[in-house]
This record gives sequence, C-alpha cells and structure tokens, in this order.
Amino acid sequence: MSAFKELKKQLKLFASFSAGDRLSILILFVLLLVVWLLLFILPMWSGNPLAEKNAALQIVKSWEQEPRKKEVTTSIDHVALNSGDKKVVHALFLFNPNSVSEEQAIQLGMTARQIKNIFNYRSKGGMFRKKSDLGKLYAFDSLSYQRLKPYIDLPDSFVKPPKFFAERNHNSAYSRKELIVELNSADSAQLVALRGVGAYSAARILKHRNKLGGFVKTEQLKEVWGISDSMYQIILPQVTLNAGIVQKIDINRATVEQLKNHPYVWKFAWARAIVNYREQHGAFKTVKDMQEIILLPDTVLLKLEPYLIFE
Repeated sequence: MSAFKELKKQLKLFASFSAGDRLSILILFVLLLVVWLLLFILPMWSGNPLAEKNAALQIVKSWEQEPRKKEVTTSIDHVALNSGDKKVVHALFLFNPNSVSEEQAIQLGMTARQIKNIFNYRSKGGMFRKKSDLGKLYAFDSLSYQRLKPYIDLPDSFVKPPKFFAERNHNSAYSRKELIVELNSADSAQLVALRGVGAYSAARILKHRNKLGGFVKTEQLKEVWGISDSMYQIILPQVTLNAGIVQKIDINRATVEQLKNHPYVWKFAWARAIVNYREQHGAFKTVKDMQEIILLPDTVLLKLEPYLIFE
C-alpha cells in the first residue's frame, strides 16, 4: 500500500512539470534504455562463437582439474629433518617396524612423535612380532594404524613356541633345552642364563639367598625385589630346589646380632625378645615354646620355623 502511495506521489510530481519538461524526461529515459540494450546485445553479435566455446571448455576443464590439484597438495607435507625443512611426498610401501629407518618412516607419513615412539621401543629391546604390536604403541591412534596396517611386513598373529630351546645368550655355556638350575647352589652365571633373569636380578637373588641361609621353597623368589608374579611363573619351570642344604639357626645359641640379621627377624625388638625369653625360661624345645613370646608375631614365626633347629 505504501509503494502505491509512493508511486502516486511520483506521478503527481511528474505531472507538475510542464509539457516540455515531461517530454525531455521521457526522451532521456528512452535513450538510457537503448544504450543499456546495445551494451548487452552488441557483444553477442560481434563475438567469435568458436573462441567463446573454447573459453567455456577451459573453464569446465579447470573445474575438473581442481580436485586433483587438491589431492596432490594434501600428499605433500613439511617435515622437520636434521638438515632443515624439506618437502616430502608421502608414499605407502611395505615396511618392517623392526628395521624401518627414520627417512622411510617420514615417507610413510608417520609423525615425529610416532617415529620417536618406535625407536624408543626398539632401543629398550622391544620386538614387533605381529602387525597389531605397532598399533599398541601410545603414539598410534586407530586411524594411523589402519592406514599403515596393509603395508606392515609382519604376520597378523604370532604363536609363541611351547618351549624355549634357543639359547638366550650365545656366549653362555647353558642351553635352554637342558637348562635346569638348582637355586641353593647356583652361581650368578647360571642364574643369568635363566630366561627372565638379568644380571641385576641374579645379584638380588643371591643376596637374598645368602641372608636367608638358602631357599626352603621356590615361592621365596617373589620376596626378591623386582621379581613379580609373572616373572616368577617364567622362572619356575627352569629351577629345582634342594632344601637340605639350607643353613639353619641354632635358636638356643643364637645371639641378638645373629637373629636380627635374618630377613624374617628384621626388628631388633623381636631378636631381643627371643633371647630374653630364652634366658628367663630356658632353652626352647619346640617352636610352640616360642609362641609364648608376646612381641613375636605368629606370621614371623611361621616363616622363620623352617630355619630353626632345637638342640
């Protein structure tokens, strides 16, 4: 409604002009319309149809090539190398993560964090036995692993041999096929030859064995610092135990100093209580006599009993 009023107002204004002015305005309007039409129509008449067709084809061709250009540029990445920033075209090819080089890993499109993760794992003695082992590294998310999985030169699964016949150390005189070690007489070389036992673990086993006077059961290996339940299960089939050569304590002659040096009597108060009770009540005849010592916990006495002799 407002537009109609505005138009009516403009018509009244136009009618207010004189006849000569109105004619001049109409002529000017017609001239402007003709000029606009000429500017639009003349290029179509004077243009070369073949050139226009070629131009149109070039435009269509550029549209078709645009996705390809994008695809190529996304496969090029700036990767920081020791020699500076270089453009590296990523390419997928067969590789073994146990031997892949840093340069090859970069070409495969791995990130600096993923490459560092692989090399750290290998430097610590880690071995990739199947494809999924690579995906277990914290730097590889599911997308990265799935992209590389078809090109990993490893089997999909790895079956652990039922027995370990290969030698752990070629310099060792002990073969896995015949290696059975007696814990209470083994030296450090024999212990190191055991699967799952290194030099430090062997030294700790010997130290604990010497303090005890020998092992009375294989479960005592789990008391050694660093030997977990899983490691104990690995060691167990490779050892035997001769408890008959354990050094025992003559409880009726032992001093406070001798008692407190035993791993199971590690408190001076316990050792002092044993000697005091013996001096006050006479020699111990059986382990039951020692149960009367208030300060001595039953759990300690239970572990200590196999190491005691009563004479």
